[in-house]
Amino acid sequence: MPDGWNLARIPHVRTGSATMKYGVLLIETGVPKDDSPEALRHYVDVVLGTGLYANKLGFVQSRLFRHVTIPAKRRDWRQYFYGDGTDVVSTYLRHAKSLRDKLAGRLAEATRRQGIVTVGMRCGSPSLDEAASALMQEGCSTIVLLPLYPLRFPPMTVPALDEARAAIERVGKGAWTPQVIEIDSFCRTPGFAQALATRIGRDWKPRNVSRLLILMPSEPRSLARDDGTYGEQVEWLRDRLCKSLKLGGDHVHVAFVGDHDNSEWLGPFAEKTLLGWSAGVRDVRAVCPAFCSADALGSHDAGSRLKAFFEANVAGKPPTYEFVPPLGDDAELADILCSAIVKRL
Repeated sequence: MPDGWNLARIPHVRTGSATMKYGVLLIETGVPKDDSPEALRHYVDVVLGTGLYANKLGFVQSRLFRHVTIPAKRRDWRQYFYGDGTDVVSTYLRHAKSLRDKLAGRLAEATRRQGIVTVGMRCGSPSLDEAASALMQEGCSTIVLLPLYPLRFPPMTVPALDEARAAIERVGKGAWTPQVIEIDSFCRTPGFAQALATRIGRDWKPRNVSRLLILMPSEPRSLARDDGTYGEQVEWLRDRLCKSLKLGGDHVHVAFVGDHDNSEWLGPFAEKTLLGWSAGVRDVRAVCPAFCSADALGSHDAGSRLKAFFEANVAGKPPTYEFVPPLGDDAELADILCSAIVKRL
């Protein structure tokens, strides 16, 4: 277990004569495990859900996002993603540990069962196998799997849950077979939409000349036809943000992040949406709820890259553009996750 930070204990509580023990496995994307092009390529595949895209569409679009490149030299990718000097990786890991600790505290207050909260990452460390091993050593009979993606987005949530289940089976080797509970989304958990709206409006007073851009990852149209849950959740969230921020529907836009633009993928895309606001719009806020757990590259790259694109492509003085940071380890997010878990236990 790396650095011993993978577990957070929920205080021991006895109910009658039996002690009920459960584990919570927070599933995160993680970070590239090292500076090699191979590690970055694996990370990109995980973030983009390339395997699932290939299964559904029958091919892998190697240039799915044209801005994703695999540098030939070690460490070049760090400069590519972190050109402003922000230490996103350290912040990400700190937030993951802090969120885990806060969630353990909330669960201790909300349940009457002994439990453990752990974090497992699909890339880097602590890995899903390390997290599963820690839960097995603690003797957890029930495991709650919770990907830290608020919306049920199949290219990310489905592989995350599958990989976590596989890690449990791999580590248990048939001798440890806990009950597994999957939570594949929490965006509709009471408080989530309001917490996001509060963060957006913290230093912003939207006006008639304001726009809110909700940045989402795109998915193949074939997936959208098979399962409309993602689109429904996106529209539900948009409606709640409109009401909370008191903005009309024509002032809140959903746009997908990426440079691909063909009939296979959902649109509209963020770049084109921003260019359409070059006249008459004074200030823009962008938020990326799909990465609200302090994703190391996703939200940081989406926000900073679009700002640079906006400033470079708008004639004259562009509108003010600000990217709203993800919820990270906010206490509100810990409360929301606690509510979602308690409801399923």
